[in-house]
Amino acid sequence: MKKLLLPVLLLVLLCGCWNANDIDDMDYVNAVGVEYSEREQMFTVYAQLISFAKVAKSEGSDDPKPIPAWIAVGKGSNYVEAVEEINEHSERKLYWGHVTSLLLGDQLLRSQDITEVMEAFMRYYELRYTIWVFGTKEDMIKLFTTAPNFEH
Repeated sequence: MKKLLLPVLLLVLLCGCWNANDIDDMDYVNAVGVEYSEREQMFTVYAQLISFAKVAKSEGSDDPKPIPAWIAVGKGSNYVEAVEEINEHSERKLYWGHVTSLLLGDQLLRSQDITEVMEAFMRYYELRYTIWVFGTKEDMIKLFTTAPNFEH
């Protein structure tokens, strides 16, 4: 009887969802923007964050409001340091698997070899391999504060 009790007790204590992440406790990165400043010699990474907890709360209401999106900004001497700064200052765990687009600033495209940025970007295991890549002269904050449209 004692030989059976130990395995049953271990099965009860060691199984479960120990690595599960609740959707309410995460923010989802929808788009990433990367700029480079030659004057400061710094990379700036912008991440458009969407909280699906807010999406669920707004879905049942009669007055449809745009889904709120937050912009996280990180700076560093390279792309990885800038992303690490975003992760360090985030209140919630960031999930990067929903990134649909990468925006590269005009100054980055003109002054830097983007191979290092692209390799570091694609090296992260959560990212999709089918991401739209765009170059822009526009201000990243202005682009990312445009309300996302989930209806289309």
